[in-house]
Amino acid sequence: MVRKGLPLIFIVDDDPVYLSMIADFLINENYTRIMTFSSGKDCLKAMEQEPEIVFLDHNMDIMNGIEVLKAIHNQFPNTAVIFLSAQESVKVALDALKYGAYDYIIKGDSTFSRIKMNVLKVRKFNKVLRENLLFKKQKKTMALSFAIFILLIVAVVLFSGKV
Repeated sequence: MVRKGLPLIFIVDDDPVYLSMIADFLINENYTRIMTFSSGKDCLKAMEQEPEIVFLDHNMDIMNGIEVLKAIHNQFPNTAVIFLSAQESVKVALDALKYGAYDYIIKGDSTFSRIKMNVLKVRKFNKVLRENLLFKKQKKTMALSFAIFILLIVAVVLFSGKV
């Protein structure tokens, strides 16, 4: 589902300090619809709320980030999942991207600027997607209106000759 207005953003990290830092940063950027989760399992339970963006840690108890990513994309393929992890493994990053992550951000000095950039990119992409869906609806409506118009002309021509 493509939504207008402020996005619902989920943040999933088992580190409560980091979870709070990311939430506070996003709130300071005027993204006020934020939900935080300390486990992937809790995040998955709340996915029926259809967040636009999920920031997801890799190393967590019970389910790791790749498992959560797969579960999200299985049911909610339009949700942008962005990894936020201290895990610098190229294999983990490639796996995340292979399974549909929008981006992979390594926690560090540029984390906040990359979060901001990614939220803006996702929002811009979704705006274009909304406009495209609207254009397709308008195109179908115009085609239907044109077909009805042609049928009316044909009917007028056929019936005008018999009267």
